Parts: sequence; C-alpha cells; structure tokens
Amino acid sequence: MFERLKAGPTALYGQLASIMRSQILGGSWGPETNLPTIEELCERYGVSRITVRQAIQVLADEGLLISGGRGKRVTVAPQPPISTTETFQSTIDSIVSNEADHEIVLLERLDGVVLSPQAFFMGTPAPAYAMFKKIHKSDGLPYGAMTIYIAQSIVDQFPKGIEAREELAPLLTTYAKPKVASGRERIIVAAADYDEARLLEYPMAAPVAKITRIMCNTKDVAVYIGHFTYRGDRFGIEREPAAYVKRSWNGLRTFDNVGRHILP
Repeated sequence: MFERLKAGPTALYGQLASIMRSQILGGSWGPETNLPTIEELCERYGVSRITVRQAIQVLADEGLLISGGRGKRVTVAPQPPISTTETFQSTIDSIVSNEADHEIVLLERLDGVVLSPQAFFMGTPAPAYAMFKKIHKSDGLPYGAMTIYIAQSIVDQFPKGIEAREELAPLLTTYAKPKVASGRERIIVAAADYDEARLLEYPMAAPVAKITRIMCNTKDVAVYIGHFTYRGDRFGIEREPAAYVKRSWNGLRTFDNVGRHILP
C-alpha cells in the first residue's frame, strides 16, 4: 500500500524524487535494477506521467538513475561503495585514512575564538579555541565537511601548516596536556541544507549524517569540539556492541537535562 502524494510546499515531482532517492540510497532498489514502470509509479503515488518523468530526470541529473531513452526501462546507476574512511570504533578514536586518494582541503582557520558554555553537552569551555573548516575527499569526491574547534593552547604547539595535511583529532594525543581522558559524540540523520550540499557536491535535502564530537582532558575541559556532516551515500558505522552485552539496558540509559533518554 502506497500513500498518494498531495500538493504542498514541495512540488509533487520533488516529493517523488525524494522517495525514489531514499529507495536507492537505502538499498531497496539495487544498482542496475529496473525501476517500476512510469505507469506503475503513477498508480502507486497518484501522480501524472509528467510528474514521474520530472522526478526521474532529477535523479538522472544526480547520477542515481540511467534513462535509456524513449520506450526503454530506467535503471538504477551503479553506486560508489560506502567509504571505509567513515567507520567509527569508539568516541575518542580518530578517523584516520591512509588511502592514497584521500585529500584534506582546509577552507578557513580562525584563532582566538571564544565559545559559549551552551555550545557543549559535556565539559567546560577552554579560554579560547582555534577554528578549522575543512572538507575531506576520497577519490576526488567530497564525503565530509567539518568545523572543528581545538583549544588554542594546544593548537599553538602544532607544527606550522599541519592542519592542512593531517587529521586534527590524532594530534590531541601528542600535544594535549593534560591528556584527553573522555569524549562523547551525538549522531543524527538530517537533510542537507544549501551550504552542505554545495560543499559536499551533493543534492540539497538528500540525507546526511551529522555528528557532534566533544573530547575533554583530565580536568574536564573540552579541548576539542567538532561538527561533522557526511554524505549519506558515503557514511557507515561499525561499533563493538560489548557495552550492550556487559551492561543491562537500564544501566546504559541516562537522561539529558530535559529528562529525555539518551544512550552512550
């Protein structure tokens, strides 16, 4: 049973393209498989043939569909594999890639930034931070855009220009004194806004993973706060479930400051 689309703020073809995009990126429609026919899509969603054709064209322009021309079936284009660069193992483990085709693009650096305590869900702010805006690429394609703040006292010890060549998180283990002792990250799934889509060379409103990661030193000072946005088609998570095996569900649950359940 499929819900028939209704006119609203988003054009019908945009709604249909969003549904079809989710089917492709979610794996329901695998690479090189045929789409349902135009007639079937019209019937499923209660739209016209022109609406279906417009939605197909949008996804073809994005490289998700291959249209064989008049009278031929539309097929799902081969998709790039999920980047292994984006596999997380724990909160404080760094995301390091040794791939030859991995590229870091530094967009901006700003020193002496003061952050409000409201910017943190753990730890207390450092007196000042250095801010870095970066894009990470694999095989020439952007997969992640990030804004990272690191305590200025730590950044001042970095070798000149290293932020444009290496990942920032691993540098904390070398230069942070006191050492990094704890960390936490929060992950949500959202739709790419205009700026995110532009930086990631990705369709606007397509799914992205958004991560906020904070690391604190032994004095509970937040020496690192990172905001990351990853393309939905280049993101995957792999974690050890040991905590869930060793501790009960109730033992895992904690509460945020407004009483909602949150997990480690």
